[in-house]
Amino acid sequence: MLKHRTTALGFAVIILLFAGLGFFSVGKMREMTGDVDNIYRHPFAVSNAAKNVKINLFAMHRDMHDILLAENKSQVDGIVERIDAHEQIVLQQFNVLFDRFLGDMAIVQRVHRAFVAWKPIRDQIIALARKGDRKAALALIRGRDAAHVDVLDKETQELVDFAAHKAESFHLRAMENERRTLFILSILVMSTIGASLVVAMLVLHDLNATDRANARRAHLIDQNILMCTYDKKGRVLDISNALCRFLGVSKDDILNTHVNFFVNTSDGGQTINEIWKTIKTGARWSGEIKRVLRDGSVKWAASIIVPILSDKADSYEPEGYSNILHDATNKKLSLTDQLTALYNRRRYEEIVDREVKIAQRNKTSLTLAILDVDYFKKYNDFYGHPNGDSVLRTIGGILKKNMKRPTDYAFRIGGEEFAILFSGLSCEESAAFLEALRASVEATQIAHEKSDVSPYVTISIGACLSTGDRTFNKELLYINADKALYRAKETRNTVVLT
Repeated sequence: MLKHRTTALGFAVIILLFAGLGFFSVGKMREMTGDVDNIYRHPFAVSNAAKNVKINLFAMHRDMHDILLAENKSQVDGIVERIDAHEQIVLQQFNVLFDRFLGDMAIVQRVHRAFVAWKPIRDQIIALARKGDRKAALALIRGRDAAHVDVLDKETQELVDFAAHKAESFHLRAMENERRTLFILSILVMSTIGASLVVAMLVLHDLNATDRANARRAHLIDQNILMCTYDKKGRVLDISNALCRFLGVSKDDILNTHVNFFVNTSDGGQTINEIWKTIKTGARWSGEIKRVLRDGSVKWAASIIVPILSDKADSYEPEGYSNILHDATNKKLSLTDQLTALYNRRRYEEIVDREVKIAQRNKTSLTLAILDVDYFKKYNDFYGHPNGDSVLRTIGGILKKNMKRPTDYAFRIGGEEFAILFSGLSCEESAAFLEALRASVEATQIAHEKSDVSPYVTISIGACLSTGDRTFNKELLYINADKALYRAKETRNTVVLT
């Protein structure tokens, strides 16, 4: 107990020294950063802006002389365009001066007013030149124009001189701060090193106990956390026993093999491609994965894959990947319709609420479509409920196959009623997409002798399109889609989009 108290006291001293060192360093770094920022924001930026003003003033004054040498209207117009371009540059530089000048703003305002007051003089000279009265124009250039430019140049030089003075004062202050900082930091560092050496002798005795504790902790992680490590080609380098149990395999079955991030379903290719596309850029991927086990059961997991970047300073290429998973099977089943594997009504309520808010915020289009199987009760009565369930599974598969974008969603919301939600399509594109779905269902050619509109199973679709100019909340979106479905069911096997 005494040793622990002594060690704790030593660490407390080191922590205090480090804290003092850290707080002092942060404070000084902030001060030095402030000095650098001030040098950039005021002296550097203001000096450059003022010099650019002077350069463009000179160019404009030179162009005013060139107007008198112009031989025709086309040349005059070209010179006037150059003058206007220089004027825009000067006005942009004044914006910098108004934003970053730390001195008396009246100086900037005076120079700006003088620049604005120069324009009527220029316009008068240009007008005389256009009339061919070069003598009067020359007299005006040598008189009022030259005097005005001279005043502008002198007043602009005040800004340059002020910036230079500020830069010198910031520099002197930064040098003084640097000297004081180095002295105090040296004292703190030496004190910290001395305290660390003393404490290190006490800590060595506890390292074995710490190693044992770490081993127990690693065992807990291995037995309870679903985690895995891959090399840069996706080959498994290490895997926890907890994940092996979740997958129903042994470590020997998995190590040094390519497992496609544990996605092995027939429709998982898009997910695998999306994962590689994301993590190869050094970004983190997160999402849900589906795994079919050897016994045929299905597991769902929330997966996070984080690139392990190379230690080389000049390389940002991942040298491997860490994968942490969380069993989401129960949650997934609670949000998924068991018959069709589509999202259920509960998940519909969550997603449509979120997507409506996103569409309203981004002013993007959002389409909700409700699909109903035509004469489904007659189908069930004639062919039996098992065949009816097969029809619903087939339609669910068609919908799922056509939900190709991350913002495309398909739901079974009750009985023979389905819903799909997608964004970013125009009215014409939405109508074409829905018509293709309707045709895909009929193209399966599932016999339906009791249908009055087709010898095959068909669907009616009612949809509502919400756009940036016409947005709906989720209740109104559903009501309008339901009304459209009612109109579609008047003729059956059709699409109505409002």
